[in-house]
Amino acid sequence: MFVGVLWFEGIVPGCRSLKQKRQVVRSLRDRLRGKFNVAVSEVDYQDKWQRTAIGIVTVSGDHTHLQSSLDEIDRYVRAFPAISVLTVEREVLT
Repeated sequence: MFVGVLWFEGIVPGCRSLKQKRQVVRSLRDRLRGKFNVAVSEVDYQDKWQRTAIGIVTVSGDHTHLQSSLDEIDRYVRAFPAISVLTVEREVLT
């Protein structure tokens, strides 16, 4: 069994309140959960208006399938218009 972890740090431009930022993060979280069946959480910067760090975890029995899924999730998050990704970290655990 393989566990894939993605950690994105980014900015949410244009947010003027925590409520606005949480709405954007919630939207991304719900879309990722629905499309990829992954666990998603905001893991840092909960009290910053325009910063976010999002952790995503998925599990697979096939390493190739896991890498493919992580690539697809990475592209999806980078293409999400409301968040500008600054850094990405990826780890696969066995």
